[in-house]
Amino acid sequence: MAPDVMFDSKRIKLESETLGSIEIRHMRLGDLVFIEQNIDEIVDEKEFVRRLLHNQLYSPKLEYSGFAIISDNQLKSIAREFIKENSQFFDHFKETSDAEFYINFRNSIQKHQDEEKKRLAEVLAPLGKIFDNFLKQYEPLIGRSLIQDSFVSELSRSVAAISKQWSESVAGIAESFRPAIEQIAASASIIEKLFKPQIESWQRWTDQNKRLFENIRSQWDSFQTKYSIREAEAIRILKRYKWFVGPSLPIVFVYEVVRIGEKRGNRRREINGLFVSYFCSGNYRELEALINGWKGNPLFKRRMKIFRDCIEGLRKANASCNPSNYILPALIAQIDGIQKEYMEKHGLTLGSKGKWKDASGKEVEWKSWYRSQTANQGMMDVANDIFLNILFQKSQRGKPLETPFAFNRHKILHGENISYGRIDNTLRAFLLLDFLASLK
Repeated sequence: MAPDVMFDSKRIKLESETLGSIEIRHMRLGDLVFIEQNIDEIVDEKEFVRRLLHNQLYSPKLEYSGFAIISDNQLKSIAREFIKENSQFFDHFKETSDAEFYINFRNSIQKHQDEEKKRLAEVLAPLGKIFDNFLKQYEPLIGRSLIQDSFVSELSRSVAAISKQWSESVAGIAESFRPAIEQIAASASIIEKLFKPQIESWQRWTDQNKRLFENIRSQWDSFQTKYSIREAEAIRILKRYKWFVGPSLPIVFVYEVVRIGEKRGNRRREINGLFVSYFCSGNYRELEALINGWKGNPLFKRRMKIFRDCIEGLRKANASCNPSNYILPALIAQIDGIQKEYMEKHGLTLGSKGKWKDASGKEVEWKSWYRSQTANQGMMDVANDIFLNILFQKSQRGKPLETPFAFNRHKILHGENISYGRIDNTLRAFLLLDFLASLK
């Protein structure tokens, strides 16, 4: 008598004369690990079927010897229901005679496994080319760790762990996720077999070109040393003119700042012109690119319309209108809001008296807290300095600023300073937003 079968999202439930109520896990791509390890080692077809079904046994929890006592008829009956409920894995199965059932079961699994290997090889083939190209261009700069012998074992362990985690968490729904997981679902041993010849080839290539690598690494180290010197000089110059090179700006900015700053005299006009030319040319193309880089940041997402409107305001302004007069206050208001939300995201709270407190209730001086976010980080330190000591510089109505500069939140938003409307100040505000977007 055929088992009574009921399907749910995780298991096949059956009644067995010998074992009583049993539950069998549906076949999943993660089970290819078990198949790959056993299909060649277990010669007897019936033994293979029994081992596979025991691997899928969810309950009762039985050692293999306890499961193996079921009769031949019960084993075939369970196997047939298992095939029916896992048709995607048994698309090659054909029922011929009862005597050939086990060999038909095994052959179907073998064909499916061969197709999975072929599909995996096709998926990974472009990856091999990518690694080849990457290696030729960048491996000399990053060292040989990518192609050491340990790569194979590390890759194997990673894939095996992913496969195990996936197997335990999404039982029974593999097919609906197949496109997403097909690249990682095969066993570690399959991937190792596919990649090992490629890795060995990389190793030989590396050994043959060891001297070339050493020469390029020497050049790279020299570049880094020279750049560090240039960056330090650029920081000194940028501080003088109240600018900084943000994380989204090209590295050439550092060299250009130094080139201009090394000239005698006041170079404020040229330094300002460097930033204005970069962001405003091409109908503000680079400024728009800067803003688009923020859309994935949750603190910026709901504000993106405001930032895009500011770009449009700059683009549509004519000679009779100074857009910085209305764009800069709008940007400062958003900087103000993001500054507070960023602190709240990090567990700080703003009390009724305007004092910030940490989770323990201890009072926190907000400027010191922000200063700690970029300690010893070069250009980020410079950006933070302008953020805290220029834009948020302490201000009292009717009294001059300690560091005179028309880029001050309080003087602008409280209407005391009315000569702030310059494009360089507007660009500083955009760059400070980029700084905030880059904080971790």
